[in-house]
Amino acid sequence: MRKTICFFGIYNPTYSRNEVLREGLETHGWRILDCLVDPQKYHGLKKYWKLSVLFSRMRKSADFVLVLYPGQSVLWLARLLAPGKKIIFDAFTSPYDSNVFDRQLYPAKSPLGFKDFFFDWLSWRLADINITDTKENLNYWQEKYSRRDHCLVVFVGSKIKAKSTLTRQPRLDNRFIVHFHGHYIPLQGVSYIIEAAKILADCKDIIFRVIGKGQEYEKVQRLTRKLGLSNVEFFPEMNYEKLKEKITEADIVLGIFGHTPKTARVIPNKVFEGLAMGKPVLTADTPAIAELLEDNINVSLCRQADPRSLAQKIVFLEKHEQLRKQIGQNGKHLYNERLRPGKIVEQLSSTLENYV
Repeated sequence: MRKTICFFGIYNPTYSRNEVLREGLETHGWRILDCLVDPQKYHGLKKYWKLSVLFSRMRKSADFVLVLYPGQSVLWLARLLAPGKKIIFDAFTSPYDSNVFDRQLYPAKSPLGFKDFFFDWLSWRLADINITDTKENLNYWQEKYSRRDHCLVVFVGSKIKAKSTLTRQPRLDNRFIVHFHGHYIPLQGVSYIIEAAKILADCKDIIFRVIGKGQEYEKVQRLTRKLGLSNVEFFPEMNYEKLKEKITEADIVLGIFGHTPKTARVIPNKVFEGLAMGKPVLTADTPAIAELLEDNINVSLCRQADPRSLAQKIVFLEKHEQLRKQIGQNGKHLYNERLRPGKIVEQLSSTLENYV
């Protein structure tokens, strides 16, 4: 049986979400064709022309067209170019929600806010099959942009291999490393991590390691200086291999802690990375997290946007080493059993096979 999917759009092929979808579908025997244009090289209308030319060469070979994140600005073109084929839309992130309500870059009733809303709505409506990363996110799209029948949840997953042999690196000191990596955007709640570090400033063995950069980086730096903290180590963004080394050194991997509505709807990639590497993950207790994980079983949870609750859970995990290790082991088992790329795309693959 011929099983071919065209990955279509202006996506980053090395972005974790896109790599996981590729690996998962290939595991199920799908052949992937890339119709990809770099928007930095082809600006404005040029990207649409280039996509049209590329797709014309593979139109007959593709059974399906999967518009990858970020796809809102090009899904309409996929619909025009492939009228007889099923179009799948990865509604991984809503630019309208992210830019207007989470990052608050501009108002909802601004021209840019209207543009984001329109492309979200249009893409959601034009696709034959929509996929999201959690049930909570699916509910958001259904309620915001209209209810659609053919929708699936495909968890984010991780690029880290399930059989990773990386283990905690031996250290000569007795530091207890609390690790965070990610973009400094509101849903991450990095400021709450810094405030938790202040609460634990007298716990000399607990060190916070924060990796990344982003919108709130300067704000976090100012807060750290204002609080006079010496128990927080900042690192710039780093490649994936170096990041994995840092994770292996950690005693706890932090998730997200923000107060925005989006925080409650997503399970970020860093959570799956911690699970994949057998690390105890500590993150905010949200409806999305409850779809997959259970407190003190395969994850540790604290209250959302509450630095004191976060600090208390860190101390609890430090003191209860056996439970901490068990949470990490249970998380890795869950990842191996249910969250490897081939597992998380299983329903998507079987759904598409019914159309072939």
